[in-house]
Amino acid sequence: MKKVLSLFLTLCVALGALPALAQEAAPATLEDVLSRLDVAYAHRVTKAISELGDNPDVGNRSSGSAAERQAAELIASELKDMGFDTVNTERFTADTWSFNRGRVYYNDESGAEQFIALDKKLHEIYDAFTDRFFAFDYEDNLIFTFEMNEWNIDALEAAIAALEAGDGETAYNDCFSGVDYNWYAYSFSAETYAYMLSKMNNNAEGTWGEGMIRYPGENLWTVIRAVAEKLETENADYSAEIAALQEALER
Repeated sequence: MKKVLSLFLTLCVALGALPALAQEAAPATLEDVLSRLDVAYAHRVTKAISELGDNPDVGNRSSGSAAERQAAELIASELKDMGFDTVNTERFTADTWSFNRGRVYYNDESGAEQFIALDKKLHEIYDAFTDRFFAFDYEDNLIFTFEMNEWNIDALEAAIAALEAGDGETAYNDCFSGVDYNWYAYSFSAETYAYMLSKMNNNAEGTWGEGMIRYPGENLWTVIRAVAEKLETENADYSAEIAALQEALER
């Protein structure tokens, strides 16, 4: 069952079907979701599909191509191995085109002919440029890489100023959630929240986020919960929380 659910979710991501899934009743906890998935299996299938390409220069898998048929056969084979009795592939007609290649040929010092794959080289330049200047925020919006740091600094400074003024409510309600992934710290246990951060920020091998986020997010769970407990306390002492936030600001 774990493999069935994992393959199903893999295909949903590939086909953009997750919005429909969101309408169904979800399991109660993150642990419940994770217990139903074989993440390593889903990663293996996704990796195998992503490696199918019919162009040596750009590795694309266009409609109607041999690589696309191989991907369909791979998925069908996985379903059969799971024990499904009726698994079929269907032919269809589609308008498509296939890129051949763009290369510059030259002779090296020994006289042997070499070439540079232009599309592959341009893609490498594009990757280097986008990795340097662009990133995704935690809601998958495209931003400049410096913007996340600016938002964190603004939110941390606002939280510190509020706590120094004895205004824990503003820090709790308006500031902490603006730092990285910390809006989830309001709803989950410390262990669950730390697990979520590790999968996202530590580039955990074999997970969906592998290699995607290159800096560690700030974990303010302890600060958030400590401030929450002091909200009803008159003239509460927030010195420990302020010190923790100042350390985060320095990082």
